[in-house]
Amino acid sequence: MDMELASTGLLTNLPSLVTLTEAEHQALSYYQKEAGFGFGSKTPAWSTHAILMRTASKSAAVLHLLLAATFTEISRRDGATIFGNAEGHRKLGRRLLEETMASPQSDPVEVMASFWFLYLYQRRRPAKERMSYKELSKLMCDYIHNRRLYDMLSLTESEGDETPLVTVNQAWSPDRRALLARLTVWLFWIDAQSCFQGEGGSMARLLAATSRGIHNLYEISRDALQLHWASQYPDDELIDDLKNASALELLHHTWAMVQEINEEVESLPLDPEKSRDIKKRLEVLRRRYPISSVFRLSESASRVRDRLMANSDWAAANYYALCIYHFRCSLAGENHGFFSGSENIDAMVAGLLILTQKSLSTNDEGQLDRLQWPLFWAGIETTDQFKQTWILEKMSSHGLRDALEMIMLEQSDGVRTNMGRVRQICQATGWSPEADIGAWAS
Repeated sequence: MDMELASTGLLTNLPSLVTLTEAEHQALSYYQKEAGFGFGSKTPAWSTHAILMRTASKSAAVLHLLLAATFTEISRRDGATIFGNAEGHRKLGRRLLEETMASPQSDPVEVMASFWFLYLYQRRRPAKERMSYKELSKLMCDYIHNRRLYDMLSLTESEGDETPLVTVNQAWSPDRRALLARLTVWLFWIDAQSCFQGEGGSMARLLAATSRGIHNLYEISRDALQLHWASQYPDDELIDDLKNASALELLHHTWAMVQEINEEVESLPLDPEKSRDIKKRLEVLRRRYPISSVFRLSESASRVRDRLMANSDWAAANYYALCIYHFRCSLAGENHGFFSGSENIDAMVAGLLILTQKSLSTNDEGQLDRLQWPLFWAGIETTDQFKQTWILEKMSSHGLRDALEMIMLEQSDGVRTNMGRVRQICQATGWSPEADIGAWAS
């Protein structure tokens, strides 16, 4: 495609880059109106994806991969075959991304944005029609390592100014640094989930090398929207960010701890001392204010689940899923029966199911996407057939549902499937990390 952009009303504020077809204009219009991709519920016009639209206007690789992801999303949600050609944009975007990465002058924001849209494209594709998550993870890990992005993003601002570790043409202003950190955090969450099933994990292991490093990266990312939009950012959007901050912080902590457990999966069960330490930190995290208020909101019986309530449901559900994951990874061989060594896990599963039933009663398709990971863990730890049937009906991820059905079948004799086997099943069914990982992804 000739890379010259036609000026249209849709893109009047964006530099010219690509001549767009009518279908591509419609796809970009859809993107601007539905920028959450099933993840977040932030106002699209003031979202991270709105910022990435501007990034796409300057990068052919980002634009093609954005279109690939958007065409795929439209086809899935609306069955609109006229929005085909996702694969063509994916191939061209991937080639341009590789060319960009090879250049010492590449813009890390454009590269990480390209990785993000490449993920959004392939999360909806069957395993045989996409690159493996192991390959994607390796690409991201190598780029971050070779460009020393992790060092730069792990420093305080003053240290970063005094010790420039990344040789790029762009000045690393606070808003660009925050945007890069946000994209990196999102991709870390995806890779942590991929690592659980034995797919990917290279990037997650690099970023989680120190707990302080991954949490510092999150802190840098928190102000990305306010820093980018500056004085244009509406007061009500800033208030919304402040209200939802605790739920999003809890989500980040859960994914960081998922990766911490992932690091130990080759030698399960978890070392008893390590398991007790994680359990203690989980309990402390739940009691810590203001995160404790997230659980209070998630327990509300209110039928009105606004953005704050929905995010609280989501964060609490992820926390419960993490607790179940930790429990399953801590089981010694003699405790794999459902009627032994379950501690308080039954109450945890019951609470998770009540929460998800309440949260999904709003029929919000985005919330259904976000709760796939918690539903999976509730499903493998419940023996009630009615609850199992309800959970399977809510599994919109075909690979994840297939994996869950196989695990339920294996566990029908009353013995839990060990975690090594769970990972094998997830790999065999082609499960891909789903949309529940992206806390700010809108």
